[in-house]
Amino acid sequence: MKKRLVVMCLGASLIMCCAFCTGCSYTGIPIVDNYIDEKADDLASAGISYVVDNADDYASMGMSYIRDNADDYASMGMSYIRDNADDYASMGKSFVEEKSSELLSGDGEESSALFTSVSDVNLSNPSGDGKNYVFSYGEEEFSVVRWDEHWKIIDSYKIENTTDMVFICQALINVYPIHGADMESFRTAEDMAYEWIQHNIAYQYLPEDNEWRVKSKDVDFNPEDQGKSFIQIYEERTGKEFKLSDFMGK
Repeated sequence: MKKRLVVMCLGASLIMCCAFCTGCSYTGIPIVDNYIDEKADDLASAGISYVVDNADDYASMGMSYIRDNADDYASMGMSYIRDNADDYASMGKSFVEEKSSELLSGDGEESSALFTSVSDVNLSNPSGDGKNYVFSYGEEEFSVVRWDEHWKIIDSYKIENTTDMVFICQALINVYPIHGADMESFRTAEDMAYEWIQHNIAYQYLPEDNEWRVKSKDVDFNPEDQGKSFIQIYEERTGKEFKLSDFMGK
């Protein structure tokens, strides 16, 4: 291989000398063109062989460069996100809306329904205090807390099937219905399931150390959050416009 490369280099040098030699009767340029045309396959083969033979070295060099410049790449990435915050915010809102519609329609279901009716939920109040309820889902028992116009399901993120969500929400309504945002109508099992989905989306996609992900593990049904997406709830709670960089760190 080395001999071949040496020959190629010498040949190239000779051609260049001819090409630019003022005493040469040839114009030079046609000689270079003809040589390249005739040796194109050999040159290409030699180049490919060299890359293949030294692939490990190139890979090692690439990984070393990435490691040595990791902070720079991270900084560039976050700068890009901040500079394009509006675009990412719009994309984030579209994603939440599409994902919500997909889950509500049943197209995005990743788990099978365990309940076939509201009675399967078997919601009960063991203490008889009208506040602390429980129900079983699969092999796990879930706690539900009621106060004023609130129902809160602890660790609700573990339940992903929307059909079961609707049954569970209807079981809550049957015990104590809560008002809608207008404080005249009452919330339905379907719109409560939509709110539940918003919490699950936030819990699934936000970084683990994000405070809003922690808040999303339990769904808290109340009148004011009726029909709102996670992003709408975030913006109302914080008074800030949704920006992806707020969730990805700075």
